Amino acid sequence: MPSVEKKVWGDDPADLWSFGEVVSLPACYKFVQRGNAALTREIKAHCEIVYVAMERTRKFNRVRGLWAPENVIAEAQKVVAASAERREAQREKARVARADRHEEALDELDEALGAMFPSMPLQDAELIVDHAFEVGSGRVGRTTKLPLEKQLRWATRAYIRHNYTAYDELLANGISRDDARFFVEKQVDEKLDAWRQPRPARVRPAGSPQK
Repeated sequence: MPSVEKKVWGDDPADLWSFGEVVSLPACYKFVQRGNAALTREIKAHCEIVYVAMERTRKFNRVRGLWAPENVIAEAQKVVAASAERREAQREKARVARADRHEEALDELDEALGAMFPSMPLQDAELIVDHAFEVGSGRVGRTTKLPLEKQLRWATRAYIRHNYTAYDELLANGISRDDARFFVEKQVDEKLDAWRQPRPARVRPAGSPQK
């Protein structure tokens, strides 16, 4: 059955208080700092009553750890240590699975971008996707509220602006962002139009052998 949690305040286990009640814990009780969720769960699983150590701040009370019997803490530490390798293997497996899913998504984005801009060089397409859709970047590619086509179009415009125009140089010279975008807008549109064109068919050199 779940343990009973009792909130206590104070630093001396023999002189704690809880909502006006004085709480005196046996000398075998030791303090465990918060921060190790696995250890906390294991301790709670083997204590009928868990004394949650609280501290008062200017605006609210917060948990700073718990008090538990020393033997329970020691056993919990052994269990957590024994399972640490297994839990790390599980976390690594989850990380690999997320990375694989992300790579698959990037491949699909590369294909979608190629369909939108057939003449875009492959190197540019890879850079656009890797940059705009980087996990945790907060860039346009991570904005799930926008349709994918719009995400790709906006990401491509931004890429062209920074890599094929004097946009960054204008900003460095004190030009406002809006004005700088206005000055380079024609160049951006021209590059987009060029990349929208069908990829030229390869012409076989005269006299080359047929396959």
